[in-house]
Amino acid sequence: MTRLARPSLARYLTGALLVTTALLWPAGGDAQQKPLRPYTLILDFVPTGEYIPHYTALEKGYYRDEGLDVKILRGQGSGDTVKRIAAGQGEVGIADISALIAARANTDVAVKAIALWYRRPPHGIFVRADSPIKSSKELEGKKLAISPGSAVDAVPFFVVHEARIRKIAKQQNADIRVLAAWADLGFDVASTSLVAREETIAKDPEGLKAFLRATLKGADYAFRDKHFDEGVGYVVKAHPEVDPEGAVGAAQVGARFVYASEVTSGKMAVGQFEPTQLEKTRDLYTQYLELKRKVGLGEIYTNDLLPAKK
Repeated sequence: MTRLARPSLARYLTGALLVTTALLWPAGGDAQQKPLRPYTLILDFVPTGEYIPHYTALEKGYYRDEGLDVKILRGQGSGDTVKRIAAGQGEVGIADISALIAARANTDVAVKAIALWYRRPPHGIFVRADSPIKSSKELEGKKLAISPGSAVDAVPFFVVHEARIRKIAKQQNADIRVLAAWADLGFDVASTSLVAREETIAKDPEGLKAFLRATLKGADYAFRDKHFDEGVGYVVKAHPEVDPEGAVGAAQVGARFVYASEVTSGKMAVGQFEPTQLEKTRDLYTQYLELKRKVGLGEIYTNDLLPAKK
């Protein structure tokens, strides 16, 4: 019979103990990890390049690192997104602040903005490249439509979609140019925002804070650090129908609305609302949309869930 030397016996027993421990304890300490929480983000429109921060946060695991299993759903317009969030179909939505203000004023929807996304309105007016119209003032008396490349004088669209619109126009043997972007005309109002139900804000602020941390981390990587092509790749992976060329153009323009001058200068944090601007925004839409009442600013937004404030 072979005898095991004491050192060999000790090594044998130690090795057996380590193997047994490894079998009982999953690698990476997964047994201690908390299960991921299902979380739904509802966009305001169909997925394309301006949403690459959210898809980047999803694909690179930023949401997962915060304990969230995020699903991103396409939208049918800002007004519809506000309604869906109010109905509890998602935890967070993307909607223009005008739709939120109108919903609160007219139907008292219990939804509030938790982060400002586009710090300026992305709206613009496009004309054919060969159009004699050279300024917004010359639009007086002209025809507007929503079919790029058609025989009308001008079309209103978001400037973030310029690359996609130009591609559509060229398919009709035409070309377009931006006549005027609202932001360049001094139209200084808040625009696209992240919104949530007041109930969620009250009962689960930590979940919303986690979502915003991951989202803004995605924005820093995709928008601030200009990983546009990579981010578009994530969008196309989830939605193969998306045109990559148009999506990259949308991402590049969208980044300028999120990282506007007051953010890049350090005056404001990403996502932070500025009360004076929001008051002006509220008053403008209350007047021109003929809303039933002037909504208090405290009903419209909160900065308390953001990871950083100035």
